[in-house]
Amino acid sequence: MRTLNIITGAKSGLGYSLSLAMLNSGEDVLSISRKSNNKENELSLGKFNNFYDITHDFNSRLNFSEIEALKHLQEFEKVVFLNNACIINPIKPFSEIANLEVNESLMVNIVTPMDIVGYLLKHCLDQKIDFINITSGASDKSIANWSLYSSSKAYMRRLFEILKTENIENKKLRFVSLDPGMLDTKMQADIRNSNFPQNSIFVGAKENGKLISPDDAARDILSKIKQL
Repeated sequence: MRTLNIITGAKSGLGYSLSLAMLNSGEDVLSISRKSNNKENELSLGKFNNFYDITHDFNSRLNFSEIEALKHLQEFEKVVFLNNACIINPIKPFSEIANLEVNESLMVNIVTPMDIVGYLLKHCLDQKIDFINITSGASDKSIANWSLYSSSKAYMRRLFEILKTENIENKKLRFVSLDPGMLDTKMQADIRNSNFPQNSIFVGAKENGKLISPDDAARDILSKIKQL
């Protein structure tokens, strides 16, 4: 079964590990990501003929008509959308957050993935689609100074639960949220370098070797997707 994997945030962290694993297994990957600072990762992914790269700043709405790979959706029997890209910054009290920071968080964490989900539901009428939401324990925890990140994670988790309910009779559609746990990524480094009441928990997780490597998390997630 030929599958198109659409993944946001494919050029770093968990997204990179997921993309590389899927490409190495011969599957097609469409990356919708902001420009990466990691040129090595970009070059590694770009070596594959089955890798399609869309650079999007996430501060504006996607123009789906300009994405060449999406013009060939009917060539694929199955589509997997992995909602992976997410920003945690700013980590500070809500009263100190600027409107522009709110807008950026909403666009990256909520609006863009919602647009992609809506597009696929309207245009992939014959294919099987797995909608995979990479969630976090923060989606059901009230962590001081994490208002935008935690709220957006809760929003997307609830959205996927509602979409699952709305499409319960459609066996071609599957909606699931997967929590990979605490990963050893740049996001965790940003958390440790931030000032908030529960900072010591995350510093301790790093010092005690409790963080999960992105590669291990990717293997676990792909195994769970196959078991759906």
